[in-house]
Amino acid sequence: VDLRNQLHLDHIFPRSRFTERWLCSAGVPRGRVDDFIQIRDGLANLQLLQGAENNEKRAKMPNEWLRQSQPDATSRQAYLDRHQLGDIPDSITEFDAFYEARRECLKARIKQLLGK
Repeated sequence: VDLRNQLHLDHIFPRSRFTERWLCSAGVPRGRVDDFIQIRDGLANLQLLQGAENNEKRAKMPNEWLRQSQPDATSRQAYLDRHQLGDIPDSITEFDAFYEARRECLKARIKQLLGK
């Protein structure tokens, strides 16, 4: 991280998409909507991005933005690895599985850094 640049706290899956109406229209079962909304601001859905990069991303879904900003597969995979994102689903209906997988990845990385 280059601290000379302004960093933004980015929601990997955009916060603006976590409304009951939007989630239901995207296919999230009504009984799961509150669960999705409850974890949207959790660490596993957050990353630090350079200000310009975050402004470019805005409220785009992560795979849509990645295909635009990292057009070739090699650079896209490097970005995913650098940000420890794992596999990002195309649909927000799989957000909870993405969230849990990234949460476990981050937990393992923190333990490794702490020598645990």
